[in-house]
Amino acid sequence: IDTIERDEERIKEAKENIKIIDKDKTIKILEGDAVEILPTIDKKYDMVFIDAAKGKYPFFLEQALRLLKDDGIIFADNILYKGYVMSDYNKHKQRTAVRNLREYIHEVTESEELETKIKDEFKYNSFVKIDGDQVQVVVNAEKLDAATANKIMRTVQSKYDKKMYITVKHQK
Repeated sequence: IDTIERDEERIKEAKENIKIIDKDKTIKILEGDAVEILPTIDKKYDMVFIDAAKGKYPFFLEQALRLLKDDGIIFADNILYKGYVMSDYNKHKQRTAVRNLREYIHEVTESEELETKIKDEFKYNSFVKIDGDQVQVVVNAEKLDAATANKIMRTVQSKYDKKMYITVKHQK
């Protein structure tokens, strides 16, 4: 197992945890920026996990595909980025991340060479409960705008031919 980390506190914590479980011979921490380190790796992996700067996901996808064995799997964390990617979110602060995550999703869903499944679709700690002929979508969120709620309902409804309702539980 190889992992890349640039944050000194996280590196320290990872080293401590790796030592506790006695895996320092099988888990290697590559210290530094993944954008600089990934192109230098010349090794194939069974699995690649992407959880880094959201605005760089297209680059990470390119590198992951290069490093992946033919039957490998890529996991990417939080690609819908707090629901922003599915909404008309356009605030300057996160605009690049949202745009690049949309590009990432387009690339992985449109490629005929990849089989893509998106799980935990709304990153609101949501789950779907099927009860007889009804589907309940439970979303834990501080607030949920109408556009995102409608997007959730349309997505879930396209998978189930049942009566639907949504419950929002407020997070603290």
